[in-house]
Amino acid sequence: MTLPHDETRARLIRVTLDLMDHGGIEAVKARPVANRVGVSVGTVYNLFGSIDGLVQEANAHVLEDFATYALARIRETDSARDLVIAEGGMDPIAALEDRLLTMASAYVDYVEANESRWAAMLSITATARSASFPTIIRPCRIHSSAGLQTLSNPPDLALI
Repeated sequence: MTLPHDETRARLIRVTLDLMDHGGIEAVKARPVANRVGVSVGTVYNLFGSIDGLVQEANAHVLEDFATYALARIRETDSARDLVIAEGGMDPIAALEDRLLTMASAYVDYVEANESRWAAMLSITATARSASFPTIIRPCRIHSSAGLQTLSNPPDLALI
């Protein structure tokens, strides 16, 4: 049975992330990925151009996952923080510092929970780095291009 291209791409990315989790970037090779999905090695190259292209797509998923996780952590604390500010219990500078600490804590927690994926993302080859930088950094650009947000209204990737 031949899978639609979108489903094949999604499965190849999931397997790549699984290999990153269990063996790091060194475990991500075209043949093992293709074998686990049940497609030819040529399919990997046809869909992604190279193994670096597949890793680049997997890395974009890691960043999207991180952005979702970080936004959830920020939202958890924003409503309580906004209430304290409204009651005069926290000045805006302290609120900003608290939000930055929340973001930093989210980053550390995510990286610790996804150490192999994060290390794989940071260890892409120089060729892939120059080609993938715009794609990998896109979630960060989305957040920064959304402008200064209120404490209770961070940018939402789903809206972009």
